[in-house]
Amino acid sequence: MTREELYKLLWHSLYFHTDRSALTREEKKEVVRLFAEYRNALALHETDLGKFTKFQAHLPLKDGATPIKCKLRPLPPHLKKKCDEQIDKWLQQGVIEPASSPWAFNLVPVAKKANVNDPNAETQWRFVVDFRPLNPMLQQPVRPIADLGEKLALLKNTTKGKKFKYMTTADFTNALDRKSTRLNSSHT
Repeated sequence: MTREELYKLLWHSLYFHTDRSALTREEKKEVVRLFAEYRNALALHETDLGKFTKFQAHLPLKDGATPIKCKLRPLPPHLKKKCDEQIDKWLQQGVIEPASSPWAFNLVPVAKKANVNDPNAETQWRFVVDFRPLNPMLQQPVRPIADLGEKLALLKNTTKGKKFKYMTTADFTNALDRKSTRLNSSHT
Protein backbone atom coordinates (compact mmCIF):
# COMPACT_ATOMS: atom_id res chain seq x y z
CA MET A 1 0.00 0.00 0.00
CA THR A 2 1.39 3.37 -0.96
CA ARG A 3 1.62 6.22 1.53
CA GLU A 4 -1.16 8.06 -0.31
CA GLU A 5 -3.43 4.98 -0.20
CA LEU A 6 -2.72 4.55 3.52
CA TYR A 7 -3.56 8.20 4.27
CA LYS A 8 -6.80 7.92 2.26
CA LEU A 9 -7.78 4.69 4.03
CA LEU A 10 -7.10 6.22 7.45
CA TRP A 11 -8.97 9.40 6.54
CA HIS A 12 -12.08 7.40 5.62
CA SER A 13 -11.74 4.88 8.47
CA LEU A 14 -11.72 7.77 10.94
CA TYR A 15 -14.79 9.29 9.22
CA PHE A 16 -12.87 12.50 8.55
CA HIS A 17 -14.64 12.76 5.17
CA THR A 18 -17.92 13.35 7.07
CA ASP A 19 -19.14 15.96 9.55
CA ARG A 20 -18.83 13.48 12.45
CA SER A 21 -15.63 15.06 13.77
CA ALA A 22 -15.18 18.39 15.55
CA LEU A 23 -11.49 18.49 14.61
CA THR A 24 -10.10 21.10 12.25
CA ARG A 25 -8.64 19.95 8.92
CA GLU A 26 -5.10 20.46 10.28
CA GLU A 27 -5.88 18.42 13.42
CA LYS A 28 -7.32 15.65 11.25
CA LYS A 29 -4.16 15.63 9.13
CA GLU A 30 -2.02 15.35 12.28
CA VAL A 31 -4.10 12.43 13.61
CA VAL A 32 -3.78 10.62 10.25
CA ARG A 33 -0.03 11.31 10.21
CA LEU A 34 0.34 9.79 13.70
CA PHE A 35 -1.68 6.70 12.78
CA ALA A 36 0.39 6.31 9.61
CA GLU A 37 3.63 6.64 11.60
CA TYR A 38 2.57 3.75 13.86
CA ARG A 39 0.92 1.78 11.07
CA ASN A 40 2.36 -1.56 12.28
CA ALA A 41 0.31 -1.31 15.47
CA LEU A 42 -2.95 -0.90 13.55
CA ALA A 43 -5.33 -3.40 12.04
CA LEU A 44 -6.59 -1.87 8.82
CA HIS A 45 -8.72 -4.80 7.67
CA GLU A 46 -10.20 -7.98 9.13
CA THR A 47 -7.22 -10.22 8.46
CA ASP A 48 -4.69 -7.61 9.58
CA LEU A 49 -4.07 -7.58 13.32
CA GLY A 50 -1.20 -5.14 13.49
CA LYS A 51 1.83 -5.99 15.59
CA PHE A 52 3.45 -4.23 18.50
CA THR A 53 7.03 -5.43 18.90
CA LYS A 54 8.37 -3.04 21.53
CA PHE A 55 7.17 -5.18 24.40
CA GLN A 56 7.33 -8.83 25.36
CA ALA A 57 5.31 -10.07 28.30
CA HIS A 58 7.24 -12.21 30.80
CA LEU A 59 5.27 -14.36 33.18
CA PRO A 60 7.64 -15.33 36.01
CA LEU A 61 6.75 -18.65 37.59
CA LYS A 62 7.08 -19.50 41.26
CA ASP A 63 9.99 -21.73 42.21
CA GLY A 64 9.05 -25.37 41.82
CA ALA A 65 6.22 -24.69 39.34
CA THR A 66 5.83 -27.60 36.98
CA PRO A 67 4.03 -27.70 33.63
CA ILE A 68 0.37 -28.57 33.63
CA LYS A 69 -1.88 -30.06 30.99
CA CYS A 70 -5.51 -29.19 31.51
CA LYS A 71 -8.13 -31.83 30.82
CA LEU A 72 -9.69 -31.17 27.44
CA ARG A 73 -13.13 -29.59 27.55
CA PRO A 74 -14.95 -30.59 24.36
CA LEU A 75 -16.65 -27.86 22.37
CA PRO A 76 -20.37 -28.02 21.63
CA PRO A 77 -20.79 -29.51 18.13
CA HIS A 78 -22.20 -26.27 16.65
CA LEU A 79 -18.97 -24.42 17.61
CA LYS A 80 -16.41 -27.00 16.44
CA LYS A 81 -16.38 -25.72 12.83
CA LYS A 82 -16.13 -22.09 13.99
CA CYS A 83 -13.18 -23.01 16.24
CA ASP A 84 -11.41 -24.85 13.41
CA GLU A 85 -11.91 -21.82 11.15
CA GLN A 86 -10.49 -19.52 13.85
CA ILE A 87 -7.43 -21.73 14.32
CA ASP A 88 -6.82 -21.78 10.55
CA LYS A 89 -7.14 -17.98 10.47
CA TRP A 90 -4.68 -17.57 13.37
CA LEU A 91 -2.20 -19.88 11.62
CA GLN A 92 -2.47 -17.82 8.41
CA GLN A 93 -2.03 -14.57 10.34
CA GLY A 94 1.00 -15.85 12.23
CA VAL A 95 -0.75 -15.46 15.59
CA ILE A 96 -0.10 -19.10 16.45
CA GLU A 97 2.24 -21.76 15.15
CA PRO A 98 2.37 -25.51 15.52
CA ALA A 99 4.19 -26.38 18.73
CA SER A 100 4.90 -29.14 21.19
CA SER A 101 4.95 -28.15 24.84
CA PRO A 102 4.53 -29.68 28.28
CA TRP A 103 1.95 -26.93 28.93
CA ALA A 104 -1.64 -27.27 27.68
CA PHE A 105 -4.62 -24.99 28.32
CA ASN A 106 -8.15 -25.10 26.99
CA LEU A 107 -9.49 -23.04 24.16
CA VAL A 108 -12.94 -21.83 25.19
CA PRO A 109 -15.72 -20.05 23.30
CA VAL A 110 -16.95 -16.65 24.50
CA ALA A 111 -20.26 -15.30 23.24
CA LYS A 112 -20.09 -11.76 21.91
CA LYS A 113 -23.02 -9.78 20.52
CA ALA A 114 -22.20 -8.19 17.17
CA ASN A 115 -24.15 -5.10 18.24
CA VAL A 116 -24.81 -4.72 21.97
CA ASN A 117 -27.47 -2.07 21.27
CA ASP A 118 -29.53 -4.51 19.20
CA PRO A 119 -31.12 -7.32 21.26
CA ASN A 120 -31.78 -9.23 18.01
CA ALA A 121 -28.16 -9.05 16.83
CA GLU A 122 -26.51 -12.33 15.97
CA THR A 123 -24.21 -13.77 18.61
CA GLN A 124 -20.63 -14.10 17.43
CA TRP A 125 -18.07 -16.35 19.05
CA ARG A 126 -14.51 -15.56 20.05
CA PHE A 127 -12.16 -18.26 21.14
CA VAL A 128 -9.76 -17.57 23.97
CA VAL A 129 -7.24 -19.57 25.94
CA ASP A 130 -8.25 -20.17 29.55
CA PHE A 131 -5.04 -19.52 31.48
CA ARG A 132 -6.73 -19.42 34.90
CA PRO A 133 -5.03 -22.67 36.04
CA LEU A 134 -1.70 -20.89 35.52
CA ASN A 135 -2.50 -18.01 37.90
CA PRO A 136 -1.55 -19.81 41.16
CA MET A 137 1.84 -20.67 39.65
CA LEU A 138 2.78 -17.07 38.82
CA GLN A 139 4.93 -14.88 41.02
CA GLN A 140 2.99 -11.93 42.35
CA PRO A 141 4.08 -8.43 41.29
CA VAL A 142 6.49 -6.78 43.71
CA ARG A 143 5.09 -3.34 43.04
CA PRO A 144 1.57 -2.13 43.75
CA ILE A 145 -0.86 -1.92 40.85
CA ALA A 146 -1.89 1.64 40.04
CA ASP A 147 -5.29 2.77 41.22
CA LEU A 148 -7.33 3.75 38.14
CA GLY A 149 -9.47 6.26 40.04
CA GLU A 150 -6.36 8.01 41.34
CA LYS A 151 -4.82 8.16 37.84
CA LEU A 152 -8.02 9.60 36.36
CA ALA A 153 -8.16 12.21 39.14
CA LEU A 154 -4.56 13.20 38.39
CA LEU A 155 -5.41 13.48 34.71
CA LYS A 156 -8.41 15.67 35.50
CA ASN A 157 -6.28 17.94 37.71
CA THR A 158 -3.60 18.34 35.02
CA THR A 159 -6.13 19.76 32.56
CA LYS A 160 -6.85 22.69 34.93
CA GLY A 161 -10.50 22.93 33.96
CA LYS A 162 -9.84 22.69 30.22
CA LYS A 163 -11.91 20.25 28.22
CA PHE A 164 -10.12 17.39 26.55
CA LYS A 165 -9.35 18.08 22.92
CA TYR A 166 -9.55 14.47 21.71
CA MET A 167 -11.66 11.50 22.68
CA THR A 168 -11.12 8.02 21.35
CA THR A 169 -12.14 4.42 21.73
CA ALA A 170 -10.17 1.34 20.83
CA ASP A 171 -11.20 -2.19 19.98
CA PHE A 172 -8.77 -4.61 21.57
CA THR A 173 -10.57 -7.68 20.25
CA ASN A 174 -7.34 -9.40 19.25
CA ALA A 175 -4.89 -7.26 21.19
CA LEU A 176 -3.13 -10.10 22.99
CA ASP A 177 -2.97 -12.18 19.82
CA ARG A 178 -0.08 -10.10 18.53
CA LYS A 179 1.91 -9.60 21.71
CA SER A 180 4.75 -11.93 22.37
CA THR A 181 4.38 -13.82 25.62
CA ARG A 182 6.86 -16.13 27.28
CA LEU A 183 6.79 -18.11 30.53
CA ASN A 184 9.98 -17.70 32.56
CA SER A 185 10.75 -21.25 33.52
CA SER A 186 13.17 -24.01 32.71
CA HIS A 187 10.13 -25.96 31.47
CA THR A 188 9.23 -23.74 28.46
